[in-house]
Order: sequence, then C-alpha cells, then structure tokens
Amino acid sequence: MLRLASGCLPLILAALLASPCVHAQEAAAVEEAARWSIHGKVTAASDNHFRGLTLSNRSPALIAEATVAHETGFYGWAWASNVDLGDGADDVELDLALGWSKELGEI
Repeated sequence: MLRLASGCLPLILAALLASPCVHAQEAAAVEEAARWSIHGKVTAASDNHFRGLTLSNRSPALIAEATVAHETGFYGWAWASNVDLGDGADDVELDLALGWSKELGEI
C-alpha cells in the first residue's frame, strides 16, 4: 500500500488542478503559432547578376531570403547576398521590407 505524508496531499491536489490550465496555455500557444508562416531559401550561384551586370565580380555568390507573415496580412522580408563592386566597401547587400497584403475579393 502506498502511503503519502500528510503535507503532500495539498501539493498533489494543486498539481492536478493546475494541469488543465497548462494544457490550455499549450493549446493557445499552438494556435498562435499557427497564425504565423515562415519561409526561406538559400541559393548558391556561380555569379550574382542584376540587370545584366555582375555584382559579385564574376565570383560565386551565396544568396539568402526569408519571409515571415501573419494571417492578418502583415509581413517582413529580408534578402542578403555577398557582392563585390570593387569599391572597397562592405561586401554584403541587405534588402529589408515590411508590408501588408490582403486579397480584396473578385473584381
């Protein structure tokens, strides 16, 4: 037979009563996470071209892109690549955007 100390009973009851609250919080967190979408990609290229001009001085380029969007239509976007313009400046191009997009319906 299992015997419990008299001081353990209140702790056990509190844990049992709190259990549904923890599950409700977990369900709410999962529901909130489902409202967001995250997409990304990484590309390795032999050269980084823009409008016919090389941006990487005919060297390999690594290009990364990421988008985070919420079901309300708000989104953030980032694009980065190594560049070599021969001017001694930083060798990374970083483009950032924030916006809102929503389908308005049929026209």
